Amino acid sequence: MQPRVHTFLKLALLWAIISASLIGCTDSTHDFEIRFSDVHGLHKGNSVYFEGAVIGEVQKVAYTDSGVFLVSVSIQNEFASAATDAARFFIDSDPENNTQKVIRVVQLGKEGNPIEEDAVIDGQTKYAVLYEQFAYQLGQNLTIFEAGINEFLSELQGFSTDEQIEELEKQLDAIMADMGRMTREMKHTLETEILPLLRQKIEELRKRLEGTAQEEDLGPIDQKMDAINQELRV
Repeated sequence: MQPRVHTFLKLALLWAIISASLIGCTDSTHDFEIRFSDVHGLHKGNSVYFEGAVIGEVQKVAYTDSGVFLVSVSIQNEFASAATDAARFFIDSDPENNTQKVIRVVQLGKEGNPIEEDAVIDGQTKYAVLYEQFAYQLGQNLTIFEAGINEFLSELQGFSTDEQIEELEKQLDAIMADMGRMTREMKHTLETEILPLLRQKIEELRKRLEGTAQEEDLGPIDQKMDAINQELRV
């Protein structure tokens, strides 16, 4: 074999190996973008978490002309099943370093269609995801216990009084909508574990608003609580 041909074949083989490696790198992640109204200090290199495990990384954070942020993420292929349209994405503090931020993934159900490669999806606030998770679990099997409810209610503390009243109304609406599908056991859990905590929160608001014009804003909440209690007695 002539030296020039031999060298050419060696280079061709080397390029084939490099190409295969590059393809392997490209195929090792599932990449898409998440749209956020605020990134709270999130930046390139921050982690993506799912159920306490790091499953990916933020590749880029860009501010757009439309006034929103686009966050490019890469999810490791072995965790691609967490990236479906049944998942919700929000920005949270890094459990390893509270001066940093991470993206958390929460699944609202086992079923879901995979997020397409290079798709752009909407992210949410932590509170919105916790609320949706609460409502989903309530409708499925009512397996919300005191610790989980306290975590959910504690998120309300950072909101204005008006927002707290609005979100409590939404929560009660979700309960009322699902009561027709609840078993006797589920209703018992609702009555003994969930409603007392909600009632405590409502009374805290009532005490804070006592003597003000806003105290009347609790009227719709009281009506919804009465309707739920009446339904439980049926």
